[in-house]
Amino acid sequence: PVHDLNMTLNGKFRTLRSFCALLRQNHPAVIHSHNFKPFDYSALTCLFGAANGHVHTRHGAFTRKHPHWHYRLLQPWTDAFVTVSTDGRQQVSDLSGLSPSQIQVIANGINVETFHPSLDKATLRKTLGLPSSITAIVTVARFSPEKDLSSLVRAFAILARQRSNVELWLIGYGPEQETLKTIVHDLQIESRVRFLGKRSDIAGILQAADVFALSSISEGLSMALIEAAASGLPIVATTVGGNAQIVNPPHGGCLVEPRNPDALAKALLAVLNDEPIRQAMGIAARQHATANFSLDRMLSSYINLYQQVLHRSAVCSL
Repeated sequence: PVHDLNMTLNGKFRTLRSFCALLRQNHPAVIHSHNFKPFDYSALTCLFGAANGHVHTRHGAFTRKHPHWHYRLLQPWTDAFVTVSTDGRQQVSDLSGLSPSQIQVIANGINVETFHPSLDKATLRKTLGLPSSITAIVTVARFSPEKDLSSLVRAFAILARQRSNVELWLIGYGPEQETLKTIVHDLQIESRVRFLGKRSDIAGILQAADVFALSSISEGLSMALIEAAASGLPIVATTVGGNAQIVNPPHGGCLVEPRNPDALAKALLAVLNDEPIRQAMGIAARQHATANFSLDRMLSSYINLYQQVLHRSAVCSL
């Protein structure tokens, strides 16, 4: 069941009161909050005795604009803090004052049966209406500043001068779309860049591509990167957030510094120019993803955490 507390209409205090009443009525075993506002409300309901167990997750958007001191203040009413990467754990620790030992890491997981390599890429491309005679670099991202897709486009312009049979496929949409199209036009690479928009067939497009690129300047643990790895794609990504946990260089791909189109272009060219290495990277990426980022593994980790919280609550109530 979904209950809308309508915070915008009711305001903070009436929302908190309604939340406490809802919890007392339904008696949930564990509250799982995500990000700041839900954290404050969930911890306060535990403070007021409306609930016992409280698990809080934080995936990304680590900035000093957020009141991270709330984490330390309300820590007594929070059983577990969880991030999706070791980098995220350190950032939360640095910003909040919590010890890293108080923050657990549970990686995101995906259905690795949905995202898998294709055995017939040529037929798949024909079905999708994509060219079969070129090498395709693909990315999946929101077109927003933190993804820094302009650096990827500029990197592609550099390598496009050296490779004539390469295309860049951009999957996604967002506020930077028109800016990106202007950059593509100014760099005179419009015939080599495809804006594929918002798609419901991302798994198929990943299977049809040859290399995955991610140019972000900020990440938690990228679901798109995990999906690319599970699809058996060699990856070139930036050294931010949890990317290093997924790319696992040198086997599954390589990492470069963010905001550096030259380095990104050089890494992409190195992967494109070596077919055996590219194939080996794809196999390694798939193996790493299935071993470490499956949906079953993530669910098992959260279930175990909930059971630990319930056990501690039961002991404390004796």
